[in-house]
Amino acid sequence: MNDKTLLLYLVIGTLFVAGESRAELIQFDVPTNDRWLYPFNGAPGSRPTGSTFGAGGISGFNDRDGYNIYGWDTGDVIDPSIDWEQKRVSRVTLRLRSQGGAAWPVDLTLDEFWTNDLNGDGTINADGIPRGGVGDTDGESDDLDPGRPLELLGAGFGPFESRASWDEFGFYNGSFGEDDLPRDPYPLAFRDGVEVHAEDNIKGLHNGALGAFTVEPWAIGVPEGYVPGSTPDAFDVVFDVDLTVGDGEVEEYFQEAFDGGRLFLTVSSLASATFPPVPGGFASFYMKEGDLFPGFAPPRLEVEIVDRVVGELVPGDADGDGDVDGDDLGIWRLNLGTLTGASLGMGDFDSDGDVDGFDFGIWQVNYGRLGDLGVGAFVSVVPEPGSV
Repeated sequence: MNDKTLLLYLVIGTLFVAGESRAELIQFDVPTNDRWLYPFNGAPGSRPTGSTFGAGGISGFNDRDGYNIYGWDTGDVIDPSIDWEQKRVSRVTLRLRSQGGAAWPVDLTLDEFWTNDLNGDGTINADGIPRGGVGDTDGESDDLDPGRPLELLGAGFGPFESRASWDEFGFYNGSFGEDDLPRDPYPLAFRDGVEVHAEDNIKGLHNGALGAFTVEPWAIGVPEGYVPGSTPDAFDVVFDVDLTVGDGEVEEYFQEAFDGGRLFLTVSSLASATFPPVPGGFASFYMKEGDLFPGFAPPRLEVEIVDRVVGELVPGDADGDGDVDGDDLGIWRLNLGTLTGASLGMGDFDSDGDVDGFDFGIWQVNYGRLGDLGVGAFVSVVPEPGSV
């Protein structure tokens, strides 16, 4: 292990839960690579801040016009030969430090693609008719809350770059005010189990016949101690990754990244940039080179890896295959709302005769556990009624 790696991470500790699993919590204190991916970034790899904004629907610019990519070399810290049948990624948290003086509105909800300006007329829902309503001409509807969420996604590469080759000083690949070109690297999302480009999800480009679609973020940034226009000091924005997005594809993304020794994440937003810019009107985060700024902190990543537990049959295993995974969630979704006569095989994990949110809570708590596959029993976690 080299000195650089020692500076990049801190293994917080190995936690033991009696009768259950062992958890290893790893903290990366600074990324190996980070870059503001913007066509007019004149200091790639050395810029101290990176802002996130969109140019949704504007030809020649990617919908997610200014966004950040963060990368960590993990091979010296997380064993690339981990047996993922025995372990799983249980938590991933990215913490970014925003510049002070921010004024952007907080939005913690998913925004459908049709709440953006699809036809490029400069006004969202100019006809005033909800999407699909009688007389709707632009296919748009108003967004019910202000702002746009800060969205964490993966990073896809190709055709010029790869996960193994990319670094923060490389050539910019993407739209540059003229042609509608894909980014490389690009924000990566999942759609029906398939990896897709997300940089132009409003214009519906780069994914064959898919067309415009709503991106399901892996995490939405939650600011800490922030009041728009009234927080002069720097503050943190926290992204807790939902590893169940895409029926498990997100967790598999992290597993594959750790197998290859390099992990990349992107943070973007479709918040419209204004010209001239409004001070603090969109989120701007410190990169690892921003140490001369007041309140600076670099991007920080925490990863928790736990042992899969072998033992009793685990509540949440609807298909009876010995584990609790996305297939079981699919069965719960299919039978959600069944009021009488439900069974374990239909998603009634608390055996009260119906399939509801309490059953989802049981699936969520037990997600990733193995059961009834060997010796070594443990006490399954079943939430108390009303605690979910």
